[in-house]
Amino acid sequence: MRKYHIQNREDYTKYNKICGSIKNIAARIRDLDANSPCRNESSTALLQKLYNLGILPTTQSLSQCEKVTVSSFCRRRLPVLLVRLRMAQSVKDAVSYVEQGHIRWSPPRYRPLLPRHQEHGGLRHVV
Repeated sequence: MRKYHIQNREDYTKYNKICGSIKNIAARIRDLDANSPCRNESSTALLQKLYNLGILPTTQSLSQCEKVTVSSFCRRRLPVLLVRLRMAQSVKDAVSYVEQGHIRWSPPRYRPLLPRHQEHGGLRHVV
C-alpha cells in the first residue's frame, strides 16, 4: 500500500478479491477438457481481457493468470503511470496532481485503471 500510495484499504481488498477471482476462473477453465472449444474460447477471452487491461505482459498461457497479484493492478493506476511516463517525480506527487485536478484522464468519469491502448493518448495536463 505504501509503495503505490493506496490511501483506502478498501481499494487493496478489492484488488485482492479480483486477483482471487481471476485465479479461480483460470483454475475452472483449466479443469475443462483440453480439447473442448469452450476451454479454448474462454481462456483466449480471459487472457486477451487481462492483456488489454495491462495486467498480463503476454497472452501466451493460462498459467500466467496464477501470477496475477495486487501489484499488477496497482501498476495500472493513473498516478503510477504518471511516474512511469515521467510526468511526476514520485507517486505521492502524482496522487496529489490527480486529486487536485492538475492531471486528468480524458473521459469525464474517473476510472482507477487505464487500459493498455489508452495509456499514452488519454492523459491531459490541465492548466
